[in-house]
Amino acid sequence: MGSNTYIWNNSFGNNKNERYIIMKKAMIYGLGISGTGAKELLEKEGYEIIVVDDKKAMRSEEALNHLDGIEFFIKSPGIPYNNFVKEVQKRGIKILDEIEIAYNYMIEKGMKTKIIAITGTNGKSTTTAKISDMLNHAGYRAAYAGNIGRSLSEVLLKEKDLDFISLELSSFQLENIENFKPYISMIINMGPDHIERYNSFDEYYDTKFNITKNQTEDLYFIENIDDVEIEKRAKQIKAKRISVSKFKKADIFVKNDKICHGENSIIDVDKLSLKGIHNLENTLFMVATAEIFTIDREKFTRIFY
Repeated sequence: MGSNTYIWNNSFGNNKNERYIIMKKAMIYGLGISGTGAKELLEKEGYEIIVVDDKKAMRSEEALNHLDGIEFFIKSPGIPYNNFVKEVQKRGIKILDEIEIAYNYMIEKGMKTKIIAITGTNGKSTTTAKISDMLNHAGYRAAYAGNIGRSLSEVLLKEKDLDFISLELSSFQLENIENFKPYISMIINMGPDHIERYNSFDEYYDTKFNITKNQTEDLYFIENIDDVEIEKRAKQIKAKRISVSKFKKADIFVKNDKICHGENSIIDVDKLSLKGIHNLENTLFMVATAEIFTIDREKFTRIFY
C-alpha cells in the first residue's frame, strides 16, 4: 500500500485522483483505548475484526493461526515489537496505528475538521488540553484526543462537526505513519526517553519527527528553536515554520517578562496561572496556535490567567 492509498470499504472518495483499496478483514492487537476505538470505527464501517489481547481476548499464540486473509494489522501503541508482531511483519501484513486508521476515515468521509498534532517529551498533555480549551473559549467547536485518554476514533464517532481536534501523540503512535497530515504540528521539546523501545535516542527523536513528514508548505509546524534536537532536524520541515523561543527573538518569544509577537506584547508572564519554565514553554505553543488562526487576543488570553 503506497502513500495516498486509503483503506476503506466502498471507497470512492471525493478526490477521484486518489486510489483506494477494499479491505474487509483486520486484526487488532491490544484492547486498550486506541484498540477499542479502532475496533468501534472499523466495525461501523463493516469490517470483520479479530481482536487479540493476551488478557482480554484471543491470545497472541492462538492468533498466529488466524493471520491468513488479514489485510492490515493494528497494533496498540504500548505493545513492543515482540515475536508475534515480528511474525506479522515477516508475512508482509501491513501494520498501522489507530491514528492512521482514524485519519484515513476522516479523509474518506470528507470531514473538514483540522488536526492540531502535539508531541514532545514533556508538556504535551497540558498543551493538548489547553489548546482545545482555548479554541472552545474562542467560539470554535474543539475536542482533544490521542494519548490523553480518548482515541481519535472515539472522538470522530461521538462528536460531530468539530472545527478542530487537538491531538496528543506519543512516539509510539508515530511509528507507522503513512498518510497522516495535520494542519498544525508541533514538537514541544525532545529529551532522552523510551530507550528500551528504540536502538538509540536519535531513533526516538527521528520517530517524533514523523509528526511533520507529510506536511506541505500550506500547513504549519510550530518550531521550538531553543531545542537542540529539533534544530538538528529542522531541514526536514516542509511546512510553514512558526518559531517560538523563551530566550531569543522568534515569531513568538519572551522579552522583558512578556510573551510577544513582533513588537506586540500579548501576555505578562507573571500573570500566567501555570507557573514554571515548562509551562511558559507550553504557553508559547498555545499562543502560536492562536496567532495562526488570528484569534482575537482578548478572547484567548483570558484562559491563561
